[in-house]
Amino acid sequence: MSTISLRKGAGVVVSAGKMQKTVKVRMVEQQWDRHLRKHWKVPKYHLVNDPNSSLLEGDVVTLSPERHSKRVEHTVDTIVAPFSEPLSGRPPLLTAEQREEIWATKRKAKLERMALRGRLSASKELRERGWNKSTQGPRKLENDTRMEDSKALEDGPEVLSGSGLHKYGKINEEAQIGKSRSVRRKEGDLQNRKRVEGAQHAPADQIARTILEQQ
Repeated sequence: MSTISLRKGAGVVVSAGKMQKTVKVRMVEQQWDRHLRKHWKVPKYHLVNDPNSSLLEGDVVTLSPERHSKRVEHTVDTIVAPFSEPLSGRPPLLTAEQREEIWATKRKAKLERMALRGRLSASKELRERGWNKSTQGPRKLENDTRMEDSKALEDGPEVLSGSGLHKYGKINEEAQIGKSRSVRRKEGDLQNRKRVEGAQHAPADQIARTILEQQ
């Protein structure tokens, strides 16, 4: 059976208030039955993003394709027919321009964090979108970023006053712990290598004496 989705049609909110900024909408699709050679109406359920929690169960809405997560691939566009409560008593819906502005703000902040960690793709996208006014090349920016990150790790996490945030984003304590473990591991490997080299050049009686002392 093949399915034809009625993307331009309206849907009904069947579940609201159970997920944060997300509702479930039932839409009608047509499914072709090859045996009867006829289209049948079948329900199709979508998880829809509701940024301001403006929807209630029973509302008739139209959707706009906009991916937010693996399962949430639509955003509420308009409320065709409200149910049980007028629109004047609800939070207003976001327009397409407002949604685009919010997305651009979040995307820019994410790309800046990635660029500070040396991601060339993030620096390239920042320049393509006109969000980065720097004239440095990607290699120069990467080298400067790595020097700044290494200096920040040596000096310790710099916390902005009253915000609890690191200069380069959130404080990543696991990264600090991982770096200290790596340093200790390298020091241990160096000591073990020296012991092995010393044992190779030591006489047999000295090796036997060392083994007995360790036991």
